[in-house]
Order: sequence, then C-alpha cells, then structure tokens
Amino acid sequence: MNQIRVSLAIVIALFAILPLKATTIVLPADEQLIAKSPVIVEALVLSSVPVADDGTIWTETRLPVSRTLKGETPAQIAVREIGGRVGDHETKIFGTPEFVAGERVLLFLEPSPHGGYRTMDLFVGKFTAVFPPWSKLRESIRPIAIGTVV
Repeated sequence: MNQIRVSLAIVIALFAILPLKATTIVLPADEQLIAKSPVIVEALVLSSVPVADDGTIWTETRLPVSRTLKGETPAQIAVREIGGRVGDHETKIFGTPEFVAGERVLLFLEPSPHGGYRTMDLFVGKFTAVFPPWSKLRESIRPIAIGTVV
C-alpha cells in the first residue's frame, strides 16, 4: 500500500514540474485598452518575416500607416513580436498576434525596447478589419486562437 502511495506521489510531482504551454490574458475593456495604448493606428500589412537577432527569434511586420488615431508615427512602421521560425529553430509565445500580408488592421501599440512597436497585451492589441457582404461598413474583429477559453 505504501508503494502505491509513493508511486502516486511521484506521478503527481512529475505533473507539477512539467512546463505548461498556455498564456493567460485578461481582456481589458475598450476604454482601458485605448487609455493605456500610446499609439493607435489603422494600417495594411506589407510583410511579416521572422528574423534571428542575437539568438532570439522575432517576427517583424512592416505596415504603412493609413490613419493615426492616437500618438504620432512615421508613414511606415515595424511591429516586432517575439516568436517565429527560422530554419529548424522556433520560438512560440502563445497569444502573440499573427499578421498576414494584405491584411488591414487596427493596432493598439506601445514602443518596443528593441525598436519599432509591439502590440499592447499581445493579441489584445490587434484587430483585423473585415468587410461583411451584408454591410457597407467595415468591422474590426479580434481573432482568438482555437482552444482559447474566454
């Protein structure tokens, strides 16, 4: 009986030390996101390319700014998010926004210490503009990853 208890304790301890692959984000109200974002822009994604920099993999996204809603930006900006795949090396940060060339976005940004900008609160700071066929108006949505519990 003691051997079963010891085995069970070992199994529980092993599960406790395994790395978990998850990111927890508390979604702020729109007013909070606007208030804490020093820069808000509408832009078009030109390119999104992973780059290696001193052993760290970043994805650098280039965007010409269509409209600046808050703060000041140059005509074209770079958004740098940690993560990406270069060759056989990959860095994955769950919750990091992904960008696709040609995508129209509404971005809530902060200056990045590595140059350029980064989205506020990971995916929270990125909305994708969509044009529903039933409407003449553009809508902005925040894509949420599959498997996300909200």
